[in-house]
Amino acid sequence: MRRSVQRFSTAAAALAWSACGGSADVGDKADSADTAADSSTDTTDTTDSAATESNPLPLDVLCINEVMSSNDLALVLADGTAPDWIELHNPSATSINLGGWEITDDPAVPDQTILPSNLSIPPGGFLVLYADGDLLDGPDHVGFSLKANGGETLVLTDPLGRTASFDLPVATTDFSFARTSDCCPGDCWAAVNGGTPGASNE
Repeated sequence: MRRSVQRFSTAAAALAWSACGGSADVGDKADSADTAADSSTDTTDTTDSAATESNPLPLDVLCINEVMSSNDLALVLADGTAPDWIELHNPSATSINLGGWEITDDPAVPDQTILPSNLSIPPGGFLVLYADGDLLDGPDHVGFSLKANGGETLVLTDPLGRTASFDLPVATTDFSFARTSDCCPGDCWAAVNGGTPGASNE
């Protein structure tokens, strides 16, 4: 399947992006203009501005690597549902057990979903979390869903209280927001037709 990639440059825009906290204790933001509705024409630009996080999760530990907040046909599960999804990437050489990690789309409620101890990400691996609001569907499902019209902030918190966040822009159906290389820092996000759930963005 051909993936259409929409890269973001440094032009004026409207909605904020927030990358995971970097190893230099700085998270990054970019503003997104209206996402192109035509999947064959990728023209959106963004502007970056640095935003200091008080206790950032280093990108070389774990990052929010890709998000799809308007899934229709890009990823369909065995039961026929097509939930929105969040991909985490572990770039380190050590397996990470996610027991006790928290993820939310409401910074005021950081423990909206507490991930179970039977979830782990191997070295260099990926994990897709399904944002369908139904924790009973399995350990990789979270207790909230995403909004295609943006305005939400995803926050991932590790057991040490370090956080990674991502401000969701307005989405085009079946386009993901992905780092242009896995866990890259700074202005390195693109809209990708179909996304690459569970696999490298590169």
